[in-house]
Amino acid sequence: MREEVNNFKRGRIIEVASHLFYERGFVGTTIDAIAEQLSVTKPFVYQFFKSKHEILAALIGHEIESVIKLLDEAYSEALSPEERLSRFVKAWVRKNVEMRKIVVIFWQEQNHFTPEMQEESRNLQKTLNGRLAELIEDGVKAGVFNVGNPTLSAFALTGILQWIPRWYRPEGVLDVNQIADYFADIALRVVGVRSS
Repeated sequence: MREEVNNFKRGRIIEVASHLFYERGFVGTTIDAIAEQLSVTKPFVYQFFKSKHEILAALIGHEIESVIKLLDEAYSEALSPEERLSRFVKAWVRKNVEMRKIVVIFWQEQNHFTPEMQEESRNLQKTLNGRLAELIEDGVKAGVFNVGNPTLSAFALTGILQWIPRWYRPEGVLDVNQIADYFADIALRVVGVRSS
């Protein structure tokens, strides 16, 4: 019961901090501001997180885990390899757009993470790339993907998709669904499917 309550409190801190990071930026957000939004004291926040960077690391960890969940959901569906990959890529594009400012802040600030935080982030990225490589490998075995190295293909796709928050603008010519469709087509081409 205590663990559930503590997880709820941590989750609320992360949730409020994510909104403030989104609105004010990482540098413009203070622990005081997070505590004020929660109607708690600053020491309350420090019970769960040692620093603002640790909150950001937890937030980004949650976001990477949510992308892994999107991949697992696509993987669990009774779909063809092309449909699974396409569904995952479209979902990830939308997730990237939704959380774009936080993702950009993460890439700008990750050099300030402790070695432990950096290691955790690397492990989550490794899990994501590994599962994506498995999905691609399944497509190769089914004879619908044509790549020699599924792991490198997974790295290529994550690299392409993780860059979206750096250039996406809501006022752009294409809407989110058009962008998602475009990148799903690119993903299929990366794995050797020439038409979608």
